Amino acid sequence: MLEAELSQATATLYLAAIATAISAVGLYLLLHQIRLLRTQVNDAKDGYMGEQLLSRQQSTLEFLASTLEARTEYIKAVPSLKNTQAVSDFLEEVRSNAGTEKTLIAFLSCYENLLPLALI
Repeated sequence: MLEAELSQATATLYLAAIATAISAVGLYLLLHQIRLLRTQVNDAKDGYMGEQLLSRQQSTLEFLASTLEARTEYIKAVPSLKNTQAVSDFLEEVRSNAGTEKTLIAFLSCYENLLPLALI
């Protein structure tokens, strides 16, 4: 009888050891899957951020291309700040001529829209 109980206790011990080993392997595989998931999430986030950057850059280039002609006209119409006499004359003309004032407003609006693009 003692021998049977000892054999049963040994079998129970082996069974517990096997169950513990299986649990340890399962835990290791679960942790490995979590690490893989974290890597996939980081890669997806990096890919998304890269796509967003490319999309913003493409939009910037499209905007710059679509406003190139208007910006060229504004640069011709509005004098450079380096030429103070031309700037003074231009501001006098703005005060007296509504058409020139609209040109200046359009010029400033165009460059106000370009400022956020320069910060990208």
